[in-house]
Amino acid sequence: MTSTFQRNDEEFYERCGEDATHYLSFQRHIICLLVIACILSVAVILPVNLSGNLLDKDPLSFGRTTIANLHHGDSLLWLHTVIAVVYLVLTVIFMRHHISDIKYKEENTVKQTLFVTGLPKDVDKETICSHFR
Repeated sequence: MTSTFQRNDEEFYERCGEDATHYLSFQRHIICLLVIACILSVAVILPVNLSGNLLDKDPLSFGRTTIANLHHGDSLLWLHTVIAVVYLVLTVIFMRHHISDIKYKEENTVKQTLFVTGLPKDVDKETICSHFR
């Protein structure tokens, strides 16, 4: 996993090809996005949820860490909505950055390749080429 962040895309492209490079770039972007989301959640959302007093005061109670621990009219409920919008914006930014790194080529081998089956074993290359001209 650390080699994904240590090597650049050119090295991956040379060793693994274009598809692997795109996949690893996507994974790098997702990992960075999730690290930011985890930091925001632990630093902002968790303390807000713990500040509520609806559920029992037992420190081992999971319910204290959820939005259910806040009163229905509490102004801190809006913070969850704001953070959700921040997550959405960050996701769009990260995915647009990932897509901007992808360079599409007009010359695609798949578009120019024809798979032919059922040819006799004694047919030569010139006969096949003349058939498709």
